[in-house]
Amino acid sequence: MTNSNFINRSVPSMPLLNKLGFRAPLFVLDGNDTNGGDPPKELTAEEKKAADEKAAQDKLNAQFAERAERAATAERKKILEELGIKDSEEGKALLKAAKEKADAEKTELEKEQSARKDAEAKAEQAEADAQAKLDAATKKLMDSEIKVSAASTVTDKDGKVIRPAFKKAALADVLLLIDRKEITEDDGSFKNVDKALADLAKAKPWLLEETTTVKPKGNNTEGGRQRSKTGGENQERHSAIRGQF
Repeated sequence: MTNSNFINRSVPSMPLLNKLGFRAPLFVLDGNDTNGGDPPKELTAEEKKAADEKAAQDKLNAQFAERAERAATAERKKILEELGIKDSEEGKALLKAAKEKADAEKTELEKEQSARKDAEAKAEQAEADAQAKLDAATKKLMDSEIKVSAASTVTDKDGKVIRPAFKKAALADVLLLIDRKEITEDDGSFKNVDKALADLAKAKPWLLEETTTVKPKGNNTEGGRQRSKTGGENQERHSAIRGQF
């Protein structure tokens, strides 16, 4: 006798049991226990109710999710149609192309900005170089004017020495020590050079040539005339010094 025959003969059919007033108990089978082991656990009425409610809620949740997905799909389709786009794949392709174009335009803009900055930097450097050359030329002209004036004896209208000439060996020191802030430049002409040299002569008298007194001749009662030991008139000294530059 097989097991199936045994079961068929031993267990009455369900209709017969129902007629006799029997109720088949509800069992929960353990999925890991297919043969033997503990008998299945019977659910209580409350557990069965909770399981039924959960199943019903899961079904509702699935329905709501499906409806939401359909609504979202319909909305996306509507938007694409308004934009003249066939489907989402075409939309993705258009977005990709737009991004690539924007990136390319950004690169070109960055190149233009970089080129503009380079041009501005070169222009500023050229202007700075030109200004440096102009300053150097101006200083050279000022140095020449200072040396010419410093090497000349300054006298008043009567020939009296107001400021002796600076020593030839001290002219380099004069260029370093003179207060150039007193000297102003106007269209290539320098002003206040004599004043700056006079101030330097007062502060550094040892840089000056020594002076001698020429005795008057005959009935000349005007007194002696002072001149530097190097001799010569102011104009001659000025011309001689200018010829050195």
